[in-house]
Amino acid sequence: MALATVLGACQPVPQPFADESGASNPLLQVPETHGLFVGSLDGIPGEYSDRLRRRLAEALQEEGVLASVRSGNGRSYWLTGSVRWTGSGGRLDWRLQAPDGSVVALFEGVDPEASASPSFAREVAVALRRSLPEEELSPGGTAAEVEGPAMALADVEGAPGDGSVALTRALRAALAMRGIRVATGEETDLTVRGEVDVSPARPGVERVDLLWSVLGPEGEVLGTVEQSNEIAAGSLNGRWGSVAEAAAQGAADGIVGVLDGLHSRSVGGG
Repeated sequence: MALATVLGACQPVPQPFADESGASNPLLQVPETHGLFVGSLDGIPGEYSDRLRRRLAEALQEEGVLASVRSGNGRSYWLTGSVRWTGSGGRLDWRLQAPDGSVVALFEGVDPEASASPSFAREVAVALRRSLPEEELSPGGTAAEVEGPAMALADVEGAPGDGSVALTRALRAALAMRGIRVATGEETDLTVRGEVDVSPARPGVERVDLLWSVLGPEGEVLGTVEQSNEIAAGSLNGRWGSVAEAAAQGAADGIVGVLDGLHSRSVGGG
């Protein structure tokens, strides 16, 4: 089996939540936390490579890993692959590297399509967590959780395209990487609800507002995180991709701030 080479014009990648003035937006900065950058795939055509990397990043996010194909930081781990041709076709050899460049795990002879499967993502997630510094792990060997009740995530409302699914998945991963347990199938005292509003700003431009609310057990609003920016009209009608990742990273930082404030008030008796 051969992979067809796909040639196409390169288009600018929109960055709808980047601040065009160059000033930093504290709710959208990439946090200096251990995430995973899914990097290049040597020997595979660009279009197929990009699609495979996106699918793998999404599968990793389902495993609670803050995975991205677009951004990293000084504490990011790197996952890269190269194709190896055998008599039965192409196989991928994956390499997981720590921020200092050391190789912490090798995954050899993986079928390309299986590389985006939940089972392979789980294997990578286990290797990543095993390699984290001991002080960042709980005795059970998983990312340490914050003290206090677990949080639930309500479905994001009002998002065009795949925004509801993409934002929920990305926020779950971003919170997990910050040590916040996201509960599924159980009652919790806190719930995070996301709302998206897209409105015309001027010809060819839309304004996107995101509101994240931390709700108490009776549905009362305990704190909010707001994000907004202008984008090319219709650019989020399909896949959100890295936009969801950026928004979730900033939202998670804001939610941590809300939780810190709630904790401080409870300790202080306020």
